[in-house]
Amino acid sequence: IIFIGIVSGIPKSIITTFELSRRGGDSPFISVIFLVVIVTLIAFIVFFEKAQRRILVHYPRRQLGNKIYGGDTTHIPLKLNIAGVMPPICASSLLLFPLTVLNLSQNKDSAILQAIVSYFSPGKLVFILCYGLLIIFFSIFYTA
Repeated sequence: IIFIGIVSGIPKSIITTFELSRRGGDSPFISVIFLVVIVTLIAFIVFFEKAQRRILVHYPRRQLGNKIYGGDTTHIPLKLNIAGVMPPICASSLLLFPLTVLNLSQNKDSAILQAIVSYFSPGKLVFILCYGLLIIFFSIFYTA
């Protein structure tokens, strides 16, 4: 469900970017760079999500009566990214929930609340730093 929600928004973003380029807001070069970055980012995410470390396991030969059973080899596939997409989901939920509550609150004229909302709005430096730190925290927490 999360994957479909993310992927369904990609065509709209690409169309919006190219419409902006066509109207003169951005240069076509920037739009092409944007498209290349998006495709590369998606390919990297898919590659990293599918990555696994194969641990080779050797089974020894054994003898039961007069029969000798040969040793076999196989592997144990271990995912490199065990946490998956849970850390970004938990981090965004934790950061955006207080903002949602503050935006729905009755006291919208408070300067302190306005400052908190402005600092922790998506795209702001404080939000990005906290988001990155929370992703690291939840990655460690989820895999421990």
